[in-house]
Amino acid sequence: MKIINPPYKCIFCNNTDKGDFTSVEHIIPESMGNDLAIIGKGWICNKCNNTFSEFEQIVQEKTILGIERCINGNVSKKGKPTKASSYYINWIANPKNPGRVTLDLSNKRAPVFLKDDEISVILPVVDKNRKYIAKFMLKVGLEILILNQYYTIGTKDDILSRAINYILNKTEEDWHYYTILRTTKEFDSTLKSVFYKDENQRRHVTNLGFDFFLYKIQGENVFFLRCISFFALISLEKPNGNLDKYLEEKNIVYAFC
Repeated sequence: MKIINPPYKCIFCNNTDKGDFTSVEHIIPESMGNDLAIIGKGWICNKCNNTFSEFEQIVQEKTILGIERCINGNVSKKGKPTKASSYYINWIANPKNPGRVTLDLSNKRAPVFLKDDEISVILPVVDKNRKYIAKFMLKVGLEILILNQYYTIGTKDDILSRAINYILNKTEEDWHYYTILRTTKEFDSTLKSVFYKDENQRRHVTNLGFDFFLYKIQGENVFFLRCISFFALISLEKPNGNLDKYLEEKNIVYAFC
């Protein structure tokens, strides 16, 4: 069975109350520049949408992705420069000049080094709020994968329930992802975006600074997220993923987070 119309049954919690589907869902938050990857009403209920908003706000304001958002020159829903606060530094976007940000370095604990009048900011690869990044990546990957499953087979795979329970705060287990630090030209040439069928869409999201890649690796559903210069891989089925061997075979430099 192939589903085309919204089922008014939440793809995450199975809620069927039609009055609880009043919001659209931005796969990547609107304030991160996303005006294309949007799920219409009838697929994700308000309660789940609100749950996602809680960790998305932390991701946008307290993690490396929030810093990336500022560097990209994004604006908030109210049209104001986006801000982030991470590692004792306040970051403010410059929408008129993407790539440049204003920094508040008044906190003496900020990891800043000054040499020859040049400022270097040193941030750890493993973000202190990594669990929220993991939830964010899972949410994005699951939305894309589950929608694809609904449109092809009419339901979602039960094997995804573990990740769903995690992002809905129904389990306390730790979930990890891999930050990709360096790839190869050969590997990059094999990546196929979920937008591969529409070059205009692919070009548009790339210009916005993000892209999505769904794969089966060793029989496991995995998701690559590229967001500005952040590039990471996460399993949509298992908390640890066990993807080290795959990454090493591809000569990819990574950090287990």
